Amino acid sequence: MFSIQTTSGRCIKAHSYFQQEDEILLAPGRYFEVVDTLSSDDGLHIIHIREISPPYQMLADPFDLSEVKKALPQSNLVSSSGKSQKINETSSTVLKPSLPSTVAKPPKPSAAPQPPTPIASKP
Repeated sequence: MFSIQTTSGRCIKAHSYFQQEDEILLAPGRYFEVVDTLSSDDGLHIIHIREISPPYQMLADPFDLSEVKKALPQSNLVSSSGKSQKINETSSTVLKPSLPSTVAKPPKPSAAPQPPTPIASKP
């Protein structure tokens, strides 16, 4: 049995066939270190592991975080009763990463509908 400390695992209990099990999905390429091991007389072995930072980045960030920071509105310092408070001018702004569109748009239909072409019959 494994006892795992992780920051990136995701609980899939709601999607699991075994509803009583606390199943956690771990992404591939994660690094762990052994913290402790325990072996009991009845044959049960427990290995305690903890997720650690990998020596190098395995996956790229989904978008450049420096561009998001530039897009955020600058906050102002407002002094009231001797205390400084940060106030964000637009707190309801939702940022979406800009992704190139790869889906072609369908052609626009013509303004006037075309009548069906009659089929010529042989005499």
